[in-house]
Amino acid sequence: MSRLERIMLLETLLAKPREYLLAHDDHILDESLLERYRKLLTMRAEGHPMAYLTGHREFFGLRFEINRAVLIPRPETEWLVHAAIRLLPEHGTAIDLGTGSGVIAVALAHCRHDARLLACDISDKALELAMRNAQQILGPDHRLRFERSDWWEAVPMLGLALALANPPYLSHDDPHLEQGDLRFEPRLALSDQGDGLGAIEAIMEGFKHRSRIGLIEDPGLLFIEHGYQQAEAVKALGESKGLYHGFEAIDLAGHPRVSCFGLRPPKADVLDRLKDASLTWSSGTA
Repeated sequence: MSRLERIMLLETLLAKPREYLLAHDDHILDESLLERYRKLLTMRAEGHPMAYLTGHREFFGLRFEINRAVLIPRPETEWLVHAAIRLLPEHGTAIDLGTGSGVIAVALAHCRHDARLLACDISDKALELAMRNAQQILGPDHRLRFERSDWWEAVPMLGLALALANPPYLSHDDPHLEQGDLRFEPRLALSDQGDGLGAIEAIMEGFKHRSRIGLIEDPGLLFIEHGYQQAEAVKALGESKGLYHGFEAIDLAGHPRVSCFGLRPPKADVLDRLKDASLTWSSGTA
């Protein structure tokens, strides 16, 4: 465990900023606080994620509350926000499917005040957390709308320009589920308990159905984050549903991590904006 992690846990315990700790380094913890601090140190030594121990994680430059009911947000997911900022038309509508802690929808709302945004999740606890994050980051008058829904099941019948999703994509027997932070994260957010493509297929089918009844508007794009080894399988699945695979975003390790689908090949200006989003994401110049 690093010295920085120890300091971060002490910040959490005392609810004091680092500057305070440095200015009061001679302060002695009482027995109760010391026991709680030891417990935090033990939990971290056992591998419990820092995000769960401190109760927060930064995403897209914003501080989000995080708890054990949701997946810990990761840098790879920020590309969805970069792309949506550039592709969503003025006053356009987008949906964040399986919002979890709300990081995608809230970060997008923070950057695009004109947007009409909907975030859904099947977990009541996740929705409660996402709504708190929206209140804390966007303020009490935010326009972000939340719905309890199993993917598209209870999503209102409204027109959508973009659909964004970071679904559970690990197969039920993926060895990573027993490693690192994933050991402590909710299985519902990590795996579909099948081959890892079940949730992705449901999202694609819902997007296609909405397009048939005229509820997908220009530019009509679906962004799906997936595992770095799933790119070809996800592309084939989308094409089997009649969707056009228009773009693939590569993460910092050089792996394909987000696939973009549409009802038709993307226009040249759309491709340019997708490429710009990828360049911004990979260079850290957002």
